[in-house]
Amino acid sequence: MSTTVRHMSEQTLISDFLAAPPEGTPEAVLDLLRAGLREQRGGGVPMRIFYEAVEQSPIATSITDTAANILYANRAFSRVTGYSMRDVIGRNASMLSDKNTPPEVYRDLWSTVSKRQIWRGQLVNRRALGERYLAELTIAPVFSGGEVSHYLAMHRDITQEHETQQGLKNQKRVVESVLDMTPTAIALLAPDGRVILDNHAYKKLVGDMQVAEPAFTFIDQLHAALGPRFDECKQRGGTFQNIEVLISPKGGRRERWFSCFGNWFDMEETGVENYFEGHESRYLLLAINEITHHKLQQEELRAAAIHSLTLQQELTQSLREVISAAIFQFQTPLNLIGAATGIVQRRATSEGGTEQEPMMRVLGLALREGRKVIDTLRSSLPERIDEGRGAVNINQVVRDTLAIITPQLLKQGVVVDWLPTAHLPNLCAVESQLRTAVKKVLENAVEALSQKRDGERSLRIKTNQVGGVVELSIMDNGPGIPLDLRLRAFEPFFTTKAGGGGLGMGLTIAQEIVNDHQGTIVLGEGEQGGCRVTLRLPLKSTHGECK
Repeated sequence: MSTTVRHMSEQTLISDFLAAPPEGTPEAVLDLLRAGLREQRGGGVPMRIFYEAVEQSPIATSITDTAANILYANRAFSRVTGYSMRDVIGRNASMLSDKNTPPEVYRDLWSTVSKRQIWRGQLVNRRALGERYLAELTIAPVFSGGEVSHYLAMHRDITQEHETQQGLKNQKRVVESVLDMTPTAIALLAPDGRVILDNHAYKKLVGDMQVAEPAFTFIDQLHAALGPRFDECKQRGGTFQNIEVLISPKGGRRERWFSCFGNWFDMEETGVENYFEGHESRYLLLAINEITHHKLQQEELRAAAIHSLTLQQELTQSLREVISAAIFQFQTPLNLIGAATGIVQRRATSEGGTEQEPMMRVLGLALREGRKVIDTLRSSLPERIDEGRGAVNINQVVRDTLAIITPQLLKQGVVVDWLPTAHLPNLCAVESQLRTAVKKVLENAVEALSQKRDGERSLRIKTNQVGGVVELSIMDNGPGIPLDLRLRAFEPFFTTKAGGGGLGMGLTIAQEIVNDHQGTIVLGEGEQGGCRVTLRLPLKSTHGECK
């Protein structure tokens, strides 16, 4: 078909439409079609098609004059507003307005379209039966001959969308209010580890712990506490409950205990790329309760029980060491008496005389009485308490011991610098014996510091893992132990204290306990002078009790 024939066909369609327009077609629309028929020149969609497209559009559409009097409204307009076309033609668009729309919104609307610009916004309108609804409205000027001749308005009912959005916002506020009121710190972690939701209690932890994200610290501690169970729980989307975590802040601030709960769950990703094929990602809801006060009360009771048990064990251990040392001391002269008796006997036999008999009787009596004393001492040895071995954390042993000797530290004005290495593996050991060994070494250090007359008295305590060995270093800035006396320091009753005060059994007892755990104890020089005592304890035990 030629262009001329096609144009004639379109003009014929419009002419036919104008000759018999559908019932109810507004005169203003017919006028626009007549004007379009006159101006139509080559190509384009017939005006009748334009009309039908607007009439059948699901968007409520209306045309007004420059005074906002309605000249045309489509079927969707009637469905949204409840007004028929006959009800609105010739009436002002303000018939839809409601007092809940602020006057400044209308002022902005008219200011915008008066500048020949398109206005977009929301209005509260009223339907024919008085029901309010929220309209999302676009008003565009229509130009004719370079001047604004009409306004085209398109709007849709977004009441349900608005109510849904507001409901979600309100739910979010309720959830946030509930979360903020709870004393439990709560954080929601995205799959990449970012904290995407938290509450006031969690924000307080940020300030208290002086870290950007406390959740990262807790995750590290939980991973160490749960081991492989942590990843297994994450993979299956499970939960963990009441996992206790100890946080040791930097800067000498007090340690804090927390009880942690967690739940991994899946949420649909909101990206448009996931519209047709949904994608779920795993999130972690972490809840953190501080239990420091409760833990301190427990620790006080535990420390009191440990202190009592330690004193009892120390007394038993000390008695055993003292009696054993006394037996050793007695044994030396008895050995000499025995040797002398043998010499006298041989001399009497060789000389065949009886002048040696008084001497032999005296020596024999002394030997018998000495052996009776040794037998009496051996029968007086307290029985060693066999507790059995178990999993022991050296950091906890040091904490317990420091709690026990705190009065001594305060009395001597000793400053303690406690530098534990986090996540040390457990030892297979007898906890009470290790505690006794550490206490003896610490008391030895405090005793050495008591001889320091000026300057700060300080103890530095470190734990570390070197291969399959856990090391505990206790350093003081006291007078130290000369190199030639370091081996003798482990001898019973040996002391470097002026005047020979004390029994000198502390390092002896510590060495016996460490040796019993297949470890070693070494004396050296501290980082700031003084003495360093290093206990090295193997992680693997040959006793077979621990697995």
